[in-house]
Amino acid sequence: MALTAEQKAARSNRIGSSDAPAILGLDRFRGAGDVYLDKRGELNDWDGNIATRRGTYLEPAILNWFDDTMGRKCVRDVMLLHPKHPDWKCANLDGCFHLGDAPTCDTITELVEVKTTIDDENWGEEGTDEVPERVLIQTAHQFSHAPNANICWVPVLMAKFGRFEWKLYSVGRNNDLVGAVDEETTKFIRDHVLTGTPPNEFSVSLEVAERIRRIPKKKIEVPAVVMSEWRRLKDACDAAEKDADQAKAALLAAMGDAEAAECAFGSITYFEQGRKGLDGKRLAMEMPDVAAKYATESRFRVMRFKAVKVEAPKVRSVEEAVGVGV
Repeated sequence: MALTAEQKAARSNRIGSSDAPAILGLDRFRGAGDVYLDKRGELNDWDGNIATRRGTYLEPAILNWFDDTMGRKCVRDVMLLHPKHPDWKCANLDGCFHLGDAPTCDTITELVEVKTTIDDENWGEEGTDEVPERVLIQTAHQFSHAPNANICWVPVLMAKFGRFEWKLYSVGRNNDLVGAVDEETTKFIRDHVLTGTPPNEFSVSLEVAERIRRIPKKKIEVPAVVMSEWRRLKDACDAAEKDADQAKAALLAAMGDAEAAECAFGSITYFEQGRKGLDGKRLAMEMPDVAAKYATESRFRVMRFKAVKVEAPKVRSVEEAVGVGV
């Protein structure tokens, strides 16, 4: 769903449907620590990644297919605030069906949660509620915002075996699960976000850690074990990369003048490819106004290590070492 500025503002400090699985440890891409930093306002803005943009672009098409399949049109892009905790939680519905004139917490009877995936693992037989656990938790969070809704439709565009497949799942309301998810997300807001207390076993993904807002020129001391572990793994990664380059050179040498090779367990190709680029330096020299008009600047941080200088011990004379005067 492409959120409006108003929806983004509403979600900035509220727990949404995609946050619930992360809080419960059921999202392989995010964790409770990521959600904590996000809701505490400690992260820079994020424009999404390839996966989220893919979902945004494809969602209208999937909803069109869903409408045709159902023979009726759902209402799209509906935002709900939690009936009991409107300042703490919200649910951005991809679609819904409702009674009356407008979709509200009380009038919505059916939910729609759109998905795109290139991994069919944990997706069961079409028409059932056999969806991944994280999707199940998302629907439970949405059900907590719509007490009169008893079903959530999950239309999916799935890439499988080199082709796309349309599938439709249906998740029924499970009040025990809805209550449990509602309780856990409420506790997360109350015990962690509002108090500024990080969740137990606090950890964050690299993508989120790189978005943490930083204060210029601020320097702190961190446990030596944290920095030494990063150095150890980075050195190991660098060494592995050098070994991989040497192995690649050996493989290319073994191929001789061939551009493809095979062995008992597979084959490899080394085909020539090309791509077009823009000569920025030449453009700046010949058409400086055009170059200046379309120039962009990207800002990013680079982590560099500087070892502490250790002074060599002073070398004493033999007389000093044995305590004999000069």
